[in-house]
Amino acid sequence: MDYLVVLVTVPARIGVVSLVQALLVQRSIAGANVLPAVATWYRDAQGIHETQEALLVCRTHPTCLAALREGIRAVVGDDDFEISPLPVQAANSAYTAWIQQALDPAQPPAADGASHTP
Repeated sequence: MDYLVVLVTVPARIGVVSLVQALLVQRSIAGANVLPAVATWYRDAQGIHETQEALLVCRTHPTCLAALREGIRAVVGDDDFEISPLPVQAANSAYTAWIQQALDPAQPPAADGASHTP
């Protein structure tokens, strides 16, 4: 199976923890690392700008990408986020098995509701 690491930038002002929890509940991601404050520099027609964003490093499957995008859009809005999917290559088989299990809707959620790291 193919898997993705998806870099997601969202405005720092949003509730990133709530967003990640919602994406986990809907099973559009298996897990995420959260960098709550990153400086983003970019150029547009008005010049060079800096803004503060949060960076999520999410693990998922290509079939979940549309749901991931829609889950973020529901919280952030249409234009204020970026999603950059990157293919996972030569991954540890235990890692990919965890992703597959975590994204499987037939699997029950964690009994204690706590986050678990593979």
